[in-house]
Amino acid sequence: SSAIVNEAAKAYGIMAYGKFKNSQLDSEITHLLINSDPEIRWRAAYALMRSGNPRFANEMLLSLKDDDYRVRMDAARALGAMGLDKTDKSLRSHVVNALLEIGSNDPDWRVRVNAMAALGNFKFLVDDLKKIYFLTAFEGKKDKDIHVRLTAIKSMAASYQNDVKNVRAFLAPFAEKHWPAMDWHEKAEFMISLTQMFGETLIDQSMFTGWLESCLTDSNRYLRARSVTALANIRSPKIMPILEKTLTDSFPLVQTNALDVLSTIKSERSHELLLQSLQSKNATVVAVAAGYLAEDESLKKNFDAKENLVEKIISGFKNASVSDIESQIIIFDIVGELKGSAAAVFLNTYLDDSSNVVAQSAVKNLEKIVGEEIDNKKPHYHDVDYSALLELKSKKPSAVIETSQGTIEIDFLMDDAPLTVMNFVKLAEMKFFDGVYFHRVVPNFVIQTGDPAGTGWGGPGYAIRSEFNQRKYERGTVGMASSGKDTEGSQWFITHSAQPHLDGRYTVFAKVTEGMEVVDKIQVGDRVISVEIQKY
Repeated sequence: SSAIVNEAAKAYGIMAYGKFKNSQLDSEITHLLINSDPEIRWRAAYALMRSGNPRFANEMLLSLKDDDYRVRMDAARALGAMGLDKTDKSLRSHVVNALLEIGSNDPDWRVRVNAMAALGNFKFLVDDLKKIYFLTAFEGKKDKDIHVRLTAIKSMAASYQNDVKNVRAFLAPFAEKHWPAMDWHEKAEFMISLTQMFGETLIDQSMFTGWLESCLTDSNRYLRARSVTALANIRSPKIMPILEKTLTDSFPLVQTNALDVLSTIKSERSHELLLQSLQSKNATVVAVAAGYLAEDESLKKNFDAKENLVEKIISGFKNASVSDIESQIIIFDIVGELKGSAAAVFLNTYLDDSSNVVAQSAVKNLEKIVGEEIDNKKPHYHDVDYSALLELKSKKPSAVIETSQGTIEIDFLMDDAPLTVMNFVKLAEMKFFDGVYFHRVVPNFVIQTGDPAGTGWGGPGYAIRSEFNQRKYERGTVGMASSGKDTEGSQWFITHSAQPHLDGRYTVFAKVTEGMEVVDKIQVGDRVISVEIQKY
């Protein structure tokens, strides 16, 4: 039946995502690309995209003309995943031209995003680079959708073939006309792409350093945070003065991004700055710094230095403000690996923590230290009022989410994720989500919010149980973000398009009923204005 064929194609796609691939199955699935059912054609395109078998490039080229945007979307992605850059010149040319055609003209922005991303798997000389990406991202007829422009800027760096002889001449047109016209998201992505392309040579370019200074001192905290990540591609002691300034930024995400960069520069000063970061009042900053300090190979041969580091990490953690479980678990894992008496005493105090995840992490890491099993594995889940849960279900709740881009309406799936819905409703009625930023947006994947800190690390201070269910991640599915089983709290996301690889891995608890055009507009830095719960 069609249903069985459909699920079989999807199942193979998921297995291919998990690295199981079979050429015979690939061959059989190509026949489904001409099936009359668009659902089956899409599943087949998805499966072949995950497989990435270059033998079927011609079939994928034909699928770029399919009536269903999902088929075209995954066909484009498949052509990028097939490793065709160094294949037969005629086939390469055909594929590049086809991707460029749909990347410029397809009516669906998600198809154009995937085509631009796929082109990033091909290398081009600078003149072709400009023809392909400048027309999409920068020039007068640039793409009207910012998701597409951001993807083109990112792919520009991936496609660069190291043939620019005069970096200043390359940058000049941007200083003259492109930079002033860029949205801040584009400026941040452009800075990252430039450093990927030209690395340390940019430090001597006044245009670049001027742009960098303007980004790092901008009032927009997400522009500052994204711009810091660009420095990771430079990896030179010359950027140390810049990093030192960013470590004092008021936004913790700027600080943690700076620590990521700092970890790539091996010097006495960088080590000192990592140690200083253990004194931060933000637990996430402490956790990130501790992780990099724990990677020091010399600790393996120096017990006293290791014990001293553990004590500093524990002291920093205790003095910091802890609002998220993820930071706690990272700290527990670090001290558990470093071991020592101080780590054992510290972990022992969390064995009866009210959070199941925190308690079990403490148990797991204490067992590493003492070398024996600890009989303390009782669940400590967040309390649930089941009478209130039943009452809520009877009222068939839904939600109206006002954002800085417009209104999104969602229906809850109480039969599939009752505890998650109850948690969301409770937080919404407490006004927890009001004013919270969308801190993560991945084109043609998800928009994510629910973190009061705006960094991606924050939460409500507790965790709820995972409620994995049979609901599929389709366009407009609302799911809970997590860092592992039973670590959900307040962060949630909405999918731009179907994402089968998420099925059964993240709790689905709602579905968008109105406002997907708003979801498509949202970018990092947009906000949830309010969440109104409606009951009937």
